[in-house]
Amino acid sequence: MVIHGAETDLISLVESRTRPRTEPPVWREYWNPARDSMQRVPVDATMEERFKLIMSGARGIAEVKNDLITELCTGDWLYLDYWGCTAEVFGGVDPPGATRWEDFISPMLPHAKPEPPVPLDCDGSVGVETSGRYLPTSANTTSMIVSLRHHVQDLQAMGEVEVAKLERWQNFCAAHPEFCVVYQIDF
Repeated sequence: MVIHGAETDLISLVESRTRPRTEPPVWREYWNPARDSMQRVPVDATMEERFKLIMSGARGIAEVKNDLITELCTGDWLYLDYWGCTAEVFGGVDPPGATRWEDFISPMLPHAKPEPPVPLDCDGSVGVETSGRYLPTSANTTSMIVSLRHHVQDLQAMGEVEVAKLERWQNFCAAHPEFCVVYQIDF
């Protein structure tokens, strides 16, 4: 809905995610170019008024949509240990079959040129940096979990609780295909 949605769809989405008598989870502040600073949106502003304020700050619709995906469609964050990262699990190349973030959001950018294929260095690693964000396949996530479990004694950034959480997320996404894990390389 966010990627293909029109302005009224975005307003409706934020309305649907806002409980009565509370502020919305997004669109609380906007950039005011005249003041060269962020300004608080009045608490009693309607969603349509909020949207117009957000757009008045010289932000494009694609940026507003990207913020909505991040704020409304991304839940919790989890730092993976080295043993679960793409360098270890996939040898430094894109996870096979994973969707690059740039490809996922490309429908929001109808006038943008398609991203060229990422050339690989002579060792097979990614030679050009992208956002480093992927929507991995279920098999990709399984490979990460298997690697983490195999190196459980070597984990430094994670413990059993975090590995179990990743497994729960993968199981949830497998049961609900409209959801997915998002993997972000921390450059």
